[in-house]
Amino acid sequence: EGEITPSMVEWLSSIKDKDLRGCGKFVLTGDMSTLSITKIDLSNMSSLEGDIESLKDMPLTSLILFRCEKLTGNITPQMLDWLSGIKTKNLERTTFTLTPQTFLLLLKGQADFTFFGTLCLPSQDTIQQAPPDVVNGLNAITEVNLTSKKVGFNVAGNIKDLPQSITVLNLELCDQLEGNIKDLPQSITNLNLKYCHKLEGVMPPNIFVLLLEGKAHLKNCGTITMPSADAMAQASPAIIDRFQAIKKVDLSRMSNLA
Repeated sequence: EGEITPSMVEWLSSIKDKDLRGCGKFVLTGDMSTLSITKIDLSNMSSLEGDIESLKDMPLTSLILFRCEKLTGNITPQMLDWLSGIKTKNLERTTFTLTPQTFLLLLKGQADFTFFGTLCLPSQDTIQQAPPDVVNGLNAITEVNLTSKKVGFNVAGNIKDLPQSITVLNLELCDQLEGNIKDLPQSITNLNLKYCHKLEGVMPPNIFVLLLEGKAHLKNCGTITMPSADAMAQASPAIIDRFQAIKKVDLSRMSNLA
């Protein structure tokens, strides 16, 4: 174990083939701006801790952080701009966190995030502290597709941190997202949670009705329980009317439904 100082970063980056997985705890420390190198390679340092912020603004042409699984950091608009400008980069098997500002850019499709490995959603607490225009922008989002095919990386975090204004939500194969299905936005009219294995909970009446109507796809999305008769009886009149209007139900292949 030990500290990874600027001089150590320079030395490690000069070693072409290295694998330091399981070699104890390393911590990125020191002022990296003192380095004159343009290429950093800390690949396979799975126990390396620290904040990617310490590398920001270095005039890099290459940044290889493959499998630096314990590095952390918030992806601000400034950090995103800096990373986007690096010609060669590998951030596979890393996990960083979106800020409300970059989350909004992602949902609006206004920036490229495809070079990331995994990005976590910002928490609701963090979102509520963002500038009003950012909060209002997130609250105006109605359609969200966070599948890796669409955004180019894996999404992590909790579904309770999604904008509550969403009507159409596609999270198919987002198997790093967790949370209770009751925390989904009440406004949802179309839902795909296939293979979101870490989700759980009792379906609220509105989601249950969407499932019966064929507008919610919940195959292999964790252990999901149907609402009780009492819960359905307490649903809004509109939900009850839709529930009573259902004539045909197909819940085949829903082995995760309890």
